[in-house]
Amino acid sequence: MVNVLQAELPALRIWQSAKTPAGSLALPDDVWDGMTISIDKVLRRAGIDDPAKARNLGQRRNKMENNSGDQDKALSPQEETAKAAILRECDKLAKAGVTLVAVHFDGYGDDGATEEVKCFDSEWYAYAEHEPIEYDASHLQEHFETLVPFGYENDCGGFGDVVLDVSARKVTVERNDRFEDYTASTYEV
Repeated sequence: MVNVLQAELPALRIWQSAKTPAGSLALPDDVWDGMTISIDKVLRRAGIDDPAKARNLGQRRNKMENNSGDQDKALSPQEETAKAAILRECDKLAKAGVTLVAVHFDGYGDDGATEEVKCFDSEWYAYAEHEPIEYDASHLQEHFETLVPFGYENDCGGFGDVVLDVSARKVTVERNDRFEDYTASTYEV
């Protein structure tokens, strides 16, 4: 497996250089697709017949439905209400030239913060990659905060975004959890 990974390392190095200041990955779709192909190639060379199942990653852009990622729970009534309130604003936002609305959250050590709702006129969203446009969407703040995942700030914390794609009328929640890890070595000298 190590040899397979070393052979594909140049193709996977892009992961390290593509991080945003917040630590998340901000890559265009064609780069993500190439990285998925490289990961699949590594897994196949390692003898894994179904890389997509082995990765268990699902789609890169998990759309917010009645479950999220690895959680198999329905949205709470408050979350359903918040999502509906956000989606009701799509026509007004589109008329104002807004294509995406997002709120970023970040926290650790049992303390977290949610930034103000920001509007964008870009084709894609990645935290801190585009300048927001002038549009007052503060009335949506509470609704976006309702959709911020519970407990993201616990322990090592986490960060992510709640994003409304205005034209698609879809709300996406991306949560990234931090964790601690260590490496141990034992050797005789």
